[in-house]
Amino acid sequence: MIKIKLFSLFVCLTFWYSELVAAPSLIADMITVTQDGNTIIAKGNVEVTYNNITLNAEAIRYNKLTDQIKASGPITFFDGQKSLILADNATFNEQFREAVLTGTKFVLSNSLKITSEKIIRKNGSINNFYNTRASTCKICSKNDTPLWEIRAKRIYHDEKLRQIYFYKPQFRFWGIPMAYLPFMSFPDPTVSRAEGFLTPEFSYSTSTNTRFTLPYFLPLTDHSDVIVSPTISMNGSNSLGFGYRHLFKNSDLNIDAFGINDPIDQTAKGYLFANFNSQLRSKRNLRLQYQRASNLNLLSNYTNKDNKSTESHIEVTEIGKSYYGSSGLYDSTILNTEANNNYMPNLNFKSNVDYFLVPNKLGGHAKLSISADGYKRMSTLDGVFGRDAIMTNFALSWQRESLTNSGGIFGIKSFTTAGLAKYHNDSENPNLISQIRQIAGIEFSLPMLRKYGETSLIYTPKIQFVFSPPNKVAQPNEISQHSEVSYSNFFNLNHSYGYDRVVDGMHLKTGLETSYFMSKDEQINLFIGNFTKINGNNAFATGSGLESGISSNVGALKFILADKISFDADIATNSALKITRNNMRFTYKEKHMDLYSHYFYKPKNENTDERSELNFGSEFNITRRTNAALSLAYSTKENKTLYSKLHSQYKHDCMTVDFYLSRDFNSTSSGIPGIKLGLQLELIGIGARQSSRVYNETNCAG
Repeated sequence: MIKIKLFSLFVCLTFWYSELVAAPSLIADMITVTQDGNTIIAKGNVEVTYNNITLNAEAIRYNKLTDQIKASGPITFFDGQKSLILADNATFNEQFREAVLTGTKFVLSNSLKITSEKIIRKNGSINNFYNTRASTCKICSKNDTPLWEIRAKRIYHDEKLRQIYFYKPQFRFWGIPMAYLPFMSFPDPTVSRAEGFLTPEFSYSTSTNTRFTLPYFLPLTDHSDVIVSPTISMNGSNSLGFGYRHLFKNSDLNIDAFGINDPIDQTAKGYLFANFNSQLRSKRNLRLQYQRASNLNLLSNYTNKDNKSTESHIEVTEIGKSYYGSSGLYDSTILNTEANNNYMPNLNFKSNVDYFLVPNKLGGHAKLSISADGYKRMSTLDGVFGRDAIMTNFALSWQRESLTNSGGIFGIKSFTTAGLAKYHNDSENPNLISQIRQIAGIEFSLPMLRKYGETSLIYTPKIQFVFSPPNKVAQPNEISQHSEVSYSNFFNLNHSYGYDRVVDGMHLKTGLETSYFMSKDEQINLFIGNFTKINGNNAFATGSGLESGISSNVGALKFILADKISFDADIATNSALKITRNNMRFTYKEKHMDLYSHYFYKPKNENTDERSELNFGSEFNITRRTNAALSLAYSTKENKTLYSKLHSQYKHDCMTVDFYLSRDFNSTSSGIPGIKLGLQLELIGIGARQSSRVYNETNCAG
């Protein structure tokens, strides 16, 4: 009987709505039609669908003459897009384009919730809310107070423009009024890129006092936008930040600029950073970068950048199946006021191409490198403070390994380099310098495996004999001063950063590597190596990565326990077993906690000052909503803290609060540490750009 009534009513409704593009459908527990045939009454689990619109109610009354639907609740109205309205009573006209709803709760994109006494809907896209409360926080019951809410006399929502306008809004936090405004507007949650204000930030530091930043986002096109960030400071140093982004088909452009009026010396300061990356071809890329800044204090005091220098460059790279090439021009400036940039090789040109070869007859694999380099100082003084240079170099490395009958691995290595160098503003090196360097080595290793039940022990002794003919050509060393010998490169033939330095003479390397695997998550690795000059009366060359003397030792230890605790150390000593480098790291990981520490020590040598530093860091999940991170660096040489920082974040389903507190020596001209404090609050679902994080509504029971 019910199916027959529904079918007959569906036919009747189709006739009544014959002028519409699509006919509505009606489903209910009981449906009746008045005797004049002008009114339809439906009761019990009523559902009306029209196009993509769905109306659910306890009862409806439709008048054909006025084309009006009156519904009583509870009512659920879905507009077919992203708006859902819950109401007690409602009246609909003009095929749901006009409506008046009372006792309402409006939900947009499952994010923004607006409760109001009444909603007047016009033209199918305009919603007027009266006596409202708006929030993106989950409310578990009517008596709950949301974490934050905006109360307003009226809210105007334009679905086509996707904008929400608040009249006489009041911002409340945990029910406490915090701010009043005569008017406020922002994009609705359906917008991912729209013009408007972003998350504000409050900050404090001993050098800049209290500051307030309110960024403004302005989309220019679908592929470009601008962010303008004005900042007001209590010390009178108002500033303006500017960011521009543009994404092209095969490239992207980013501009970051900042300017500030300094009230102390009454000067304007700032920086300009820009970079452009482009894919010229499938294998070729172009990179352009421009960086200029007034000084180091500007970056450390007013921004989050930690640049110690700026660099502008133009660089082209290309990667092929068996080659890699790059060419670039670089201009760098050290921001430390104590450094004289006139004496630094600021302008550099570097070009190189590497070919990876597999010789058919010799076997093994080879690498051919061709490079051209040059640098220029601003100073014209004679000697080291004004020296300029142009260099070109050719390098060929080759190695081959073969397996012996006893299970050992026999290897042959060769490294040849030939170069030309011409120096200017250097009377001690007036002529063209040419040199050829050759290194050859043979090595043998014997991997051995022992198994003890489910555990395995692998130990590999290795010996390497290397010879390099002495080179008596004197050449200034400005490239190969800061290389290191460690476990990872111990058996390399050349340990210099550049090709202009090698360890001359005959030397012997011996090493033993042991690996102990107890289970999938537990293992221990140990390496001990010795580097000895056999026929050398002179010390290791500067830039070899080895300390003065005829012998140097390298040790490395690493262990992992239960996939939670890890420790690794890299230590170097001289022949007297005096430590010349100590590098240790420790980490501990748990489900809700991470700890790490790092200690580095290196004594003073002819190139660098003594450095002894301890770093510590931790990350904790205090609750499922709150996490914190602590990091610090301590100089054991100077017996003082270099910097420390505490960062904490509270994440709610409708709000994120970021807090940080740091203390560091942020000025090179001051021995007094500076303190920075910042607070940033983000209302999820509110603002011109939505957060990249996705928050599920909190389980009320938890």
